[in-house]
Amino acid sequence: MAAALGLIAGLAMAFPPLIFLGPVLSFLLYQFSAYRHFCGREKGHFEYYYREFLINQAAKSLIHKIIGIPEILWVYPSKYYPKILGSPEVQADSNFMFIINLKAAQAALNEYDCRKEIEYLKKAVSLRSSDLVANFRLANAMEGVGNATMAISAYHEALLDPLLNSGELREFIYAQIKRVESRGPTKKPPIPGLRHMSY
Repeated sequence: MAAALGLIAGLAMAFPPLIFLGPVLSFLLYQFSAYRHFCGREKGHFEYYYREFLINQAAKSLIHKIIGIPEILWVYPSKYYPKILGSPEVQADSNFMFIINLKAAQAALNEYDCRKEIEYLKKAVSLRSSDLVANFRLANAMEGVGNATMAISAYHEALLDPLLNSGELREFIYAQIKRVESRGPTKKPPIPGLRHMSY
């Protein structure tokens, strides 16, 4: 889509009457992308990311409440999470513990610390054994260290999430299991934003 938009912009500059063609074509390309994510083959992938988004929003709100600084102003490094996890408010609520462990794992991932990422994800899974996001992230982390058996096991646990009622999302997770079984674990790129590009 970016290449197509660049081509349209280039054509519009070369031929000024085509400048109105750019917005029209961009709108049409966006419709194609939206269809793929909401109704097409990417729907399961999109639904998974929505689940992650909900957890991230809850975590940001919780961290702001506990520490007092909105996370958007400062993305906390992993060294701050033991302090957050040790706070009485978090210790008193297993849901808080679960959310903060997931955020701590994400911070460790951003710092390329696989050992800490897996440690925090295992703690999150111990609090909610069948949670889709926690198990999916754990499976990704296990793939990152080359452990296919543990990755497949975590993907299977993700399928047991009681809130998993989407056929497309279930199919997306099954596709990850089949991929690991047939091709082995995928070594994820170190940049977190590119980790899911191989799906």
